[in-house]
Amino acid sequence: VVDSTRILELPRRNTLNGLALLNPGVLPNQNGRPGSGFAVNGNRTRSNNFTIDGANNNDQSLSIPRQNLPPEAIGEFQMITNTFAAEFGRNAGSFVNVITRSGTNEFHGIGHFTWNGNGLNALTTAQQRTYTAQRAAGRSDKEALRLSRSVTAASQYGGTLGGPIKKDHTHFFTSFDTTPFRTTISNVSRVAITQQGVDNLRANASRFAPGALDYLLKTFPIANDPTPQGSVNVTDPVSGATITSVPFQRFNRTLNSGLPYGTDFWRYLAKVNTRINSKDNLSFRYLIDDFQDPGNPASIVGQEIGQTTRNQSFTINDVYAITSNVVNESRLTYSRRNINFPENLPTAFTINGVGGAFTIGNANFPQFRIDNSYELTDNISYSSGKHSLKFGVNAMRYDLNSFFAPTLRGQITYASLSGMLFDRNAAYQQYAGTGSVPAKTYEYGLFAQDDWRINQSLTLNLGVRYEYVTTPFGFFSNAKSDLNNFSPRLGLAWNPKDILGGRFVARAGYAVSYDQIFQNILLNVSRNYPRGVQIVVGPVNE
Repeated sequence: VVDSTRILELPRRNTLNGLALLNPGVLPNQNGRPGSGFAVNGNRTRSNNFTIDGANNNDQSLSIPRQNLPPEAIGEFQMITNTFAAEFGRNAGSFVNVITRSGTNEFHGIGHFTWNGNGLNALTTAQQRTYTAQRAAGRSDKEALRLSRSVTAASQYGGTLGGPIKKDHTHFFTSFDTTPFRTTISNVSRVAITQQGVDNLRANASRFAPGALDYLLKTFPIANDPTPQGSVNVTDPVSGATITSVPFQRFNRTLNSGLPYGTDFWRYLAKVNTRINSKDNLSFRYLIDDFQDPGNPASIVGQEIGQTTRNQSFTINDVYAITSNVVNESRLTYSRRNINFPENLPTAFTINGVGGAFTIGNANFPQFRIDNSYELTDNISYSSGKHSLKFGVNAMRYDLNSFFAPTLRGQITYASLSGMLFDRNAAYQQYAGTGSVPAKTYEYGLFAQDDWRINQSLTLNLGVRYEYVTTPFGFFSNAKSDLNNFSPRLGLAWNPKDILGGRFVARAGYAVSYDQIFQNILLNVSRNYPRGVQIVVGPVNE
């Protein structure tokens, strides 16, 4: 558990991943593996259960957090890296809960501004090498510096405010922060045909298929950076004799001036806590964030792929003390994620064997996703003598509305430059079918547990959990849901007072846990027959 004071005092470690890595047994994600940014006790990076104020905060498609909070809005960070309590389930790795701050009887606020540009930074070793090479090539100091490093202006600012609406009864807390990012891209390059290569091909244009050479010269740029990238021989398809040689260098779209690029992110939190009476406390929390990215500048204009994301969640939480030793907690949550990838890509086209000089398009687009989740949780606690009992139920519905149809616009592939110029050995692939995946999933969890303090030295944690998850569309097969997901839990804590003055503690535990299947698997199987087929034609000749 990390409280709000420590969170604010941990510079650059007060993100969700940074706080998680403070715990033993937690390691950072390696080699860009899918899932969240850390792995716990050898489990997968997809095996973590994320909540905000106890409410579901999982992206069921990717097994990552849906939303994050600024450090200034976090009241407490909780992480359980063992699953011995039956209350916690769904994933085998860890349970991560971020508790938002609440208002008090006094007005309090925080204003913050962070600038993280690189204008005052020294060059890295790689950047220094590039700078030295550019200066040796005769470029001015300013030009060499621009080509060595992109200029970045990144800032984050915002604030929080909390206080009473009615003292000792109703309080509010609100937070807003934004992160505009601006940079000048200094190097957007690709392998490209040289002017000499163009002249060589034009000298033999009459031998090629009609329109083939014109298409290449109109679609792809000519090199403007003399860095050599090898050469390719064009051969006669019948005799195999070499017709000409085509040298390649590099094309840098930013050679003469950098390209501006930027993203925008903002986030808003509003929370109200009210005391209905001496036994009943009610809270409302709304969180929204928005991200806009026009797409990194591509080496060919029009090949950019943007991203727009908006996340929203609303939670109602009620804690009611039925009696002095019986407490009921109810929670209702709705969350929504809308992700889109704006682009205007053409039919994918590529020629193999030329280092990507003649490649455009992206077969993985178009795609987008809108999903909604609805969650209801109810837990009841009962304390009697040496026993602390807790029972609970959790029910969630997840509506996935995704569109993903690779090669929907088609993909043309030539095995070689010679093959394209003579229009031979072409392959064409296109998806035919529906790319829409409107899947619904239901998750249910039940648990009962007893923390039994046998004596002052020994405590047992006993419990059992049951989970049931439906199979959306049967994963387009005959897959059925498991009905036997029972999870026995056993924990033990022994603290003998006569050993080391009571400072000796022995703990042990046993648990069975189940991981949820991430919904992206649906996308991988949804393009199969009978919902769709991949049409492949080729290789064909003119």
